Amino acid sequence: MIIPIAPPLRVEIEKLPAGDDPYQPLHPRAFASVEKSGVVNTLSRQFAELLVDAGLARPKAHRRSESAPGRDGPREMSQISFHSLRHTATSLMKNAGINASVVMDIIGHESEAISAHYTHIDEETKRRAIALLPGIPMVRAEARIPRQRSRGR
Repeated sequence: MIIPIAPPLRVEIEKLPAGDDPYQPLHPRAFASVEKSGVVNTLSRQFAELLVDAGLARPKAHRRSESAPGRDGPREMSQISFHSLRHTATSLMKNAGINASVVMDIIGHESEAISAHYTHIDEETKRRAIALLPGIPMVRAEARIPRQRSRGR
């Protein structure tokens, strides 16, 4: 899947130190993991480690210990996760008015139902939508009420 990079993200990426190889992966550790295993199932863990390194999340134990249940215990939900980025990206694009089919293609959703599940419409977007509704035409009162005909005239 090829997805264009958003201009603000491209600006930030271009600030990163780079080698001489233009085809060097942006995240070498993740790239090596996928190349070695052929699957992306370790990327969420690596993303979580990046969040810890950036000071945005607490470290999690991956193995059982006295102080942590590891993978055998209940799953802790994180407000920031690799998966939550899909919700955020879906919602941001739909709130910006991007066509739903384009959003589905970029995110990789196979159905409108799945895409709808990932969509969280913000209040400002709802206000803009309501503001687009046409006005209610005013009808004079006498035009709405039929006149009674007088009998005998």
